[in-house]
Amino acid sequence: MTRAGRFWLLLLVAAAPAAGHRHPAPGGQLTVSLPAALIRATVDAHVFAPVVEPAVTGRVRDRVAHPSLDGWPAWRSGVVTRIDKSADLKTWTLVPRDDGDRLGRAVALCLGALGTSNDWPALALAGAGVRVEVETTRKKVTLRFTKPVGPVPDLLSGCLLRGPQATGAYVALTGGELRRREGAPLGPPLLSRIVFRAPGSPAELSGGDPDQDFGSTLFAPFPDMVLLLQAETARTADPLGLQGKETGRLAAFRSELNPDMLSGIFWNGRGGEAVGILPPGLAPARPLPEPTGLARPLTLALDDLEPNAPTLRMHRVPGDPLVDGTVDRLALMLRTRGLRLVIDDPVPGPLMDGVEVIRWRPATLDPALAVLQLAGQYPEVLARDTSVADKLLSPDAGERLAAALLIETTWLEDRKIVPLLWAERWVSVDSDLRGLKLRPDGVPLLSDAHWGQAR
Repeated sequence: MTRAGRFWLLLLVAAAPAAGHRHPAPGGQLTVSLPAALIRATVDAHVFAPVVEPAVTGRVRDRVAHPSLDGWPAWRSGVVTRIDKSADLKTWTLVPRDDGDRLGRAVALCLGALGTSNDWPALALAGAGVRVEVETTRKKVTLRFTKPVGPVPDLLSGCLLRGPQATGAYVALTGGELRRREGAPLGPPLLSRIVFRAPGSPAELSGGDPDQDFGSTLFAPFPDMVLLLQAETARTADPLGLQGKETGRLAAFRSELNPDMLSGIFWNGRGGEAVGILPPGLAPARPLPEPTGLARPLTLALDDLEPNAPTLRMHRVPGDPLVDGTVDRLALMLRTRGLRLVIDDPVPGPLMDGVEVIRWRPATLDPALAVLQLAGQYPEVLARDTSVADKLLSPDAGERLAAALLIETTWLEDRKIVPLLWAERWVSVDSDLRGLKLRPDGVPLLSDAHWGQAR
């Protein structure tokens, strides 16, 4: 090889690592347009630090920069330095990085120790019939559960360090803007500003709108589920013909519902027929009660109803095109059966009469905690099976999964929940944005996001 050839070879070898390990440049602004239901959760996820979060995987230098908690390789935290547990799993201790009083109050709120809470960890504990007391000092926070609880770090991942001041990567300003916070627990984020625009407006990141597809598409780890919940009175009356000994009723119901048509019309074709309660991607392939038999679907028609036709009250949250379209289809199915559907907003209290159509997605990647979250949301419909509930909080992930699938099968066979269809959750984003992640509940996480080219 000539001297010139050796020179160019050495130059290439020396330059390659430098290019491969180039750090992303900080700075730039990101415009975001999200459905109204996601805006508050997205702001909170960036203004308040999570108590724990999944550990960094991938390159060694990233794992070194953001190490996992000692003894908990799947989790990292900028809020606590250590998590300890008792042998019976009833007592857990958190060692705070800074203020134990603030951490204790945030965890107590999140786990439901201070009263009713809509945070999913509190709902999961309520679904399992578990209560917790939180004892706080400046140097430690002690959690005392009434039953053994194995997946406490998973529950804490749903808790934010809330307070009057920002504790996360960003500070909220007036006018729908987040500004980078230099004192963030895991270091300042790379994006300088995040600006929220009205739902449906043009933005560099848009989520939840089938008409806003552009750039790159990032899908959530699993889809939403559209489910029909039946109060005990509705299950007994069986207006949709799902009970009884005649086989094939569920198959006929699904044929009449036509989930593929509904997802094609109302959700850009990104959905389909649901057979389970737990969404595909969260739970593995599993045997489920299959619709078999010879029952035939009815020919749907808009015939006039009798003046004294029986009625069924159906609750739903208005404004979701997929849910609204599904309810309209169910109204046609009931009209064919001679029933009049009364559509109403969700009741503030328990669902004691009629049915409810919900669009649900777990806020966790753990199937057992997802089952408990749903049971905590609808305790009057989903009575707890005490013989299995304790296994849903086992320290063994395999045992938790088996218990979750058993309860799911029980709910399906009892028709307490009727799966209607699944619908993808995604965001469309400018192709130059890097490092975007989606939380299990579909909230975009931008603390590690940055532009590929300086802006």
